Order: sequence, then C-alpha cells, then structure tokens
Amino acid sequence: MLEAMSSESSQTVSESAVAQSQQKKKIFDERVMLIFFIICWVAYFSSYLGRLNFSAAITEITSLGVLTKSQAGLVGTAYFCSYGAGQILSGILGDKLSSRNMVFMGLVGSSVTNVLMGLSSSAYIMTALWLLNGAAQSLTWSPIVKIFADRLPRRQCLKACINISTSVAAGTLGAYLMTAVCIAAMGWRSAFFVGAFLMTTVAVIWLISITKIENHAQQKGFIEEPEESSESEEYGESIAAKQSVLKIIMTSGMIIFIIAVIMMGILKDGVTTWTPSYISETFNLGSVLSILTTTLLPVINLTGVYAASFLNSKVFKDELLTAASLFVVTVVALLLLILLGDLNVIFSAMMLAVTTSAMLGINTMIIGVLPLYFARANKVSTITGILNATAYIGSAVSTYGIGALSEYAGWGITIGAWCAICIVGALTCVFARKFWNVYKRKL
Repeated sequence: MLEAMSSESSQTVSESAVAQSQQKKKIFDERVMLIFFIICWVAYFSSYLGRLNFSAAITEITSLGVLTKSQAGLVGTAYFCSYGAGQILSGILGDKLSSRNMVFMGLVGSSVTNVLMGLSSSAYIMTALWLLNGAAQSLTWSPIVKIFADRLPRRQCLKACINISTSVAAGTLGAYLMTAVCIAAMGWRSAFFVGAFLMTTVAVIWLISITKIENHAQQKGFIEEPEESSESEEYGESIAAKQSVLKIIMTSGMIIFIIAVIMMGILKDGVTTWTPSYISETFNLGSVLSILTTTLLPVINLTGVYAASFLNSKVFKDELLTAASLFVVTVVALLLLILLGDLNVIFSAMMLAVTTSAMLGINTMIIGVLPLYFARANKVSTITGILNATAYIGSAVSTYGIGALSEYAGWGITIGAWCAICIVGALTCVFARKFWNVYKRKL
C-alpha cells in the first residue's frame, strides 16, 4: 500500500516536473526585455514597408495609366482578403507552432512578392501577387502577440502590446516616405524593390536575434506563477480553455463587437489608402506632394495609441467603452471635414489624421489588449487572429468600396458614409459591453 502511494506520488512529481520543463520561461533581465521588444517592433514595422508601398503609390500608378482607380482598389482588396483570411489560420497556428519561424517566413514571403510586383504591369498579375503578399504578411502579427505572452511577464506584456502599436504608425510613415522618395528618384517600381530588400534584411536579423533571446530565456528565465485572484478561485479553470472558438465568439459578446472591429478596419486602412487621392483631387496637388501631405497621418497616429491607453487606464477602465468614445471623436472630426475640408489642405489632413489616430487607438484596445485576457486559456494568438481577420474584412471592403464610391458619388457622400460607419461602431461597442464584462471575469 505504502509502495503504491509512493509510486503514485513520485509519478505526480515527475509529471509536474515535465510540465514545468515544457513551460516557456519569461525573460528576467530588463535589458534583454528591451532588446526583445525592439526586435519585435522593427520586424512589424518593416512589414509595413512591403504592404503600404502599393497604397502609397496608387496616385502615381493611376495617374500614369498603369491601373484605373477601380483596378487599383481591386488589387488592395485582394491583399486585405487574403491577409484577413490568413489571420485566422496564423492565429490558430501561432498557438501551436514557433512564432519565430512564422514571422521569418512571413517577411521573406512578402519580400518575394514585392520583387515580382515591381516587375509587373498587368492588373490581373498585380492582383494575384498582392493576394499572395497578404497571405505571407498574415504570418506576422498574431505570432508577435503570442511571443510577447510567452516570454514577457504580465505587466511588461501589456505594455509591449500597447507600445508595439506605435510600429503601425511608424511603419505607415516609413512606407509613405520611402515610396515618395523612390517615386521622385527612380519611379514607382523601385518602392517595391527597396521594400523587399529592407524586409529581407530585417527577417535575417529577426531569426538570429530571437533564437538567441529565446535560448537565453530558457536558460536564465523564470516560470511566472498564476495570478492570484478570487475570481480565478471561484471559477477555477479559464472558461475559454475547453470552449470551441465558435462558442467563445457566441458567448463572450464577441459576435457583437466584431461588427465594431469591421467598422474600424474600414476606416483605419481605407482612409489611409485613399487620403493621397482625396488630397490630390481636392487641392490639385501632384502625386509626390499628396503622398508627403499624407505623412501627417502616421505622425499624429502615434497619439492615438497613447490616448486610448490613457482613456482606458484612467477614465473608462473598459476597452470597449474606450473604443466607443474614440468612434464618437471620429464623427466630430469627419463632420468638420465635410463642412470645412475644402478650404485648407493642412486642416483636411489633420481631420483625416484624427480619424486614423482614433482607429489605431480602437485597434490597440480590441486587437492588441483584449486578447490578453485569454492567456490563461492559451488562446491569445487564436483570438488575436480572429479579431484581426475581421478588421481586414473591413479593410478589404473599404479599399475597393471607397475608390468606387468616391469615383461615382464624390468625396462628400463618401465622408458622410464614414460618419455612419463610426456611429454603428460606437453603438455595437456599447451594446457588447454587458456580455463581455460578465464573460471576462471568468477568464
């Protein structure tokens, strides 16, 4: 009897030791944490150089007659369709495969499609290539959020997920500046070649650096103890741990606030993509000047990330209420744009910058921060992928839809439609809160 108990006890200890050894250790050294964050930031930043270079070059490409506005919109839509669909797959794979390898493959794959894009002139070929580029780039975001959750302590993980959103604004600025310089110096095709070169360089640095950091974490890091919480004790295991993805979506309120995510996607990428065309057509500026004027957007967008963080932590203490408030701010900015936008190019650019800043803030709250609630259920990457995918449904609709609507109805009607989109986004965030706030207490 005693021997049997001893055997069971030793087996339990052995299984516990094995489970602990399989856990991913957190980085302990703050200097290594900083280097780790910078590498992740640069990797995601570089992906924008091979994604928004086409959006930045649209005005030049259409003015030269290579593509019509509708054809250019279709190319952008192809990207967002494959990127959005790929987010779901990469989100699921991100919880099972190596984040390091997925990001590397994404950057290298995007580099190849960019080189081929720079050699193309056919609308059909460019659409197919940008479709493949979206699939490659979908391998980056969810694995980066996952690797944060794996390797950073809880407090540092939350900060990292907020701070890395600045790479979106910086990447947008970098892509537009790079494209403007390339067009002025060597023509629009060079923007794809330069973007490919930079992404490939970063991909190699990523692979080498992250491998070293992960080895360091496993050797010198620590196992983080579960957070003590009366709610956790009351509910035991995370409610999402044994739920299917569909059950999570249906019971958490996500089925409602996904609508807000789609609305955000329409404006975040749609406004950024078509701002150079709006500026060029409204104020009769050339392609390069229109692109340079558009660089106001990402500069101001950086404020959106931290404004959202401040509102969430100090005012609302609620991600969805914070998102709703930012939709309301956007309605005000867009109404001012309709009333006064054609009077001054800088004022117009500023109102559009407020719009994209607010959308980036919403993106940070819902896609950057909210999935971290699922860390205990080991579904951070999966939920991130699903939410990001729905955002890019909006992006796919907007890239073609805004181009077509502005072409046939004018910019006044188009901006009015943006206001309606914001109202829908705000209402769905408010309505979803009561379901989400109950569900998240069980996570």
